Amino acid sequence: MRGVIQMRGGPVVEALERRTLLSANVMPGRAMPTVLSVASGVSEPAAYATVRMASGWYYPLNRVEASDTYWGYYGDSKQNPQTPYLKDQAHVGADLPDIAGTPVYAVGNGIVIAPLRTGHGAGDNNYALFIRHYSADGDFVAVYGHVRTKLHVGDIVNAGEQVATVGPYIVNGKRAGGDHLHFGVHPGKSAPNFGKTFGWGAVGMNDFLKNGFTNGFVAPIAWLKAHLPASDSLADAQALISRISPTQPVADNQRHTLTISGSNFPPNAIVNLYDLTQNVSYPNRTVVAPHSDTVLTLTANFGTTAGQWVLEVVDPVTGNKASIDFNVVLPPLGDQPSISGTNPNPVIANDAAQVLTITGTNFKRGGNVKLHDETDGGDYTVGPLAQIPLQRLGLAACSATRVNGRLRL
Repeated sequence: MRGVIQMRGGPVVEALERRTLLSANVMPGRAMPTVLSVASGVSEPAAYATVRMASGWYYPLNRVEASDTYWGYYGDSKQNPQTPYLKDQAHVGADLPDIAGTPVYAVGNGIVIAPLRTGHGAGDNNYALFIRHYSADGDFVAVYGHVRTKLHVGDIVNAGEQVATVGPYIVNGKRAGGDHLHFGVHPGKSAPNFGKTFGWGAVGMNDFLKNGFTNGFVAPIAWLKAHLPASDSLADAQALISRISPTQPVADNQRHTLTISGSNFPPNAIVNLYDLTQNVSYPNRTVVAPHSDTVLTLTANFGTTAGQWVLEVVDPVTGNKASIDFNVVLPPLGDQPSISGTNPNPVIANDAAQVLTITGTNFKRGGNVKLHDETDGGDYTVGPLAQIPLQRLGLAACSATRVNGRLRL
């Protein structure tokens, strides 16, 4: 009974007063977590597990698990149909049997990143609940499969807190096997790729046997026993932006690659841009793959006006933000458009559409051509330009009157 103390009338392994962490670490606007009773739908105080591993993690069913039951188990429908429901698939988690309604507990502090609804192997009206936890060697995502839960994306959970109950294992109205918790561990901040079979529970048998493919999963109980929890923090370290490159993007109405460097960028980060000078927002800019927690890349067009901008990186799960101010500058004079001539010159005012060819340098695709009639004061915008080559642009123009005069282009 090493480390066991008596609290509130029951044995608790080490200190259960981890709930107090919320008062110091919970993000603004988050309330003390509760678990909704699946049977009654009534909000109840969160229950806590009492059985932990020597490494510090809680067991998900509040009992000691000696091994990763059914990890790597596979069903060969042709030769050895041990588990026919796997249908030539290999199992990439531990199946921990227990009756429907048994409480399921968070193995550590974490945040819900996705409760995946039935349809991906979870069972009728069940969920695969994805919680990002924090180990001393980096984040990981735990999958609590075939469960009933009322938690939502962004909910914060304490170590050992009840997060779900085991659901009845019924698929398409038929019992698919004994009730159990599917428990998986996927090192990294992101949920697994669901493109392989049903992603979080099984992979192709041939890929598993020949190539060792597990879709990023590891034997969960063994992995937890070999890794320590991180310090008692309920959320990832705050993302930080150290710089952008180029440091002063050019306002030349062209798309430019913008590289954002920093640390702790979340998976599927949202990048917003704000033009403070013109008071215009450009939300949810597309980040170019691959995604990294230290470098993000996107393309952006900064228009034609110099001014002050703000770039913001947002965690889509927690809402945490990091930002950086920067200036957008006009292109150097050497890059300014220059007109060397037009053809024909003069243009005949004959009330007919004509082609005016403009020759010069540094013409930008997407720019506009403006004509000013210095005789009658009229202004005419023709464009945007799209012809190639950009140093010799064709332009359909119309002279509306039969009066001699002068045009400025």
